[in-house]
Amino acid sequence: MPSVRCRSSDPAAPVPATARAPAAGPGAEGGYASRRPTVNRLAGSVALAAALLGAPTGAAAQAHQPPRAEPQDGYVWEHSENPFSGDAAAITEGRRLYRSTCYICHADTGSRGPNLRKSRLKGQQFLRIVINGRKGTQMPAWKGKLTEEEMWKILAFIEAPADAAP
Repeated sequence: MPSVRCRSSDPAAPVPATARAPAAGPGAEGGYASRRPTVNRLAGSVALAAALLGAPTGAAAQAHQPPRAEPQDGYVWEHSENPFSGDAAAITEGRRLYRSTCYICHADTGSRGPNLRKSRLKGQQFLRIVINGRKGTQMPAWKGKLTEEEMWKILAFIEAPADAAP
């Protein structure tokens, strides 16, 4: 068997017999162990070709993607702001609706769901969550179950001062 050269600091130094990879496969000389450099060269060639063709790889591929746009639900709003804010009759109706649909999860000050009186979401932001629900949580979508007017009345109740709500 011919001696195998080492890729150490001295390329002329022979590799000791104990450090040689055993030849496998057909024939002792041209075994599978000798094919490994070809596979490495092929992988390197593919990476080089991708780089030369301008194909981004790794972190560079992620850095050049356009920002994700927020999904549009296509909902056409009847009102841009709450038409029932401060309306005592609407707040009373909102309380009734809240008790029959929201209370089981949100209670008066939060329970399984967050305290809606302390929510930072206002107006259409709030209603968009009511309409579509919130993925990854127990918040269901109420689209088709509540009208937009009913949702605005619930919001009027939530936004009313707690001591002023009927």
